[in-house]
Amino acid sequence: MNSIAGFTREKKKQQDALTAKTQELFECYETEKSYNLQEINLSEIDTNIWKVYQADLKRQKKKEAMTNAFSSMIRCLPVLFCSIFAAGMVIKGALTAENFISFLVLLGFISSPISNFTSVLVELNKAGVSADRLRRLLEAPEESSGGNITSLPFFPTR
Repeated sequence: MNSIAGFTREKKKQQDALTAKTQELFECYETEKSYNLQEINLSEIDTNIWKVYQADLKRQKKKEAMTNAFSSMIRCLPVLFCSIFAAGMVIKGALTAENFISFLVLLGFISSPISNFTSVLVELNKAGVSADRLRRLLEAPEESSGGNITSLPFFPTR
């Protein structure tokens, strides 16, 4: 008899604690609702997401600017060095002016595909990163809700 009474008292304490927690949560919800805090919090989340997006976009543009500058430098430096070398050969008399002009024209034909090759390498690098991300997503273990599917307050279910 004594153990049943003790068990009952313990269950009563647990129920009282649960009721107190439920009342506290309800009061918090009502306070949040009365001060319109849900909308304010969602607005702050949206603002923070937008700021992160803007910062990422800015960082990406800087990276692309550096890549474009590097690509331009790679494109121009070999042509400049070859032109200076050929001009030196013209000055020494080892190359005629006509051959120098022909050399520059051929150099122009060769330098264009080489400079495009750098942009292809950049695109291949981006594709490799994307493929790595997809591989990690596909290899990730499947998430399970354990049968308890709940909706978040700011994503209404249909």
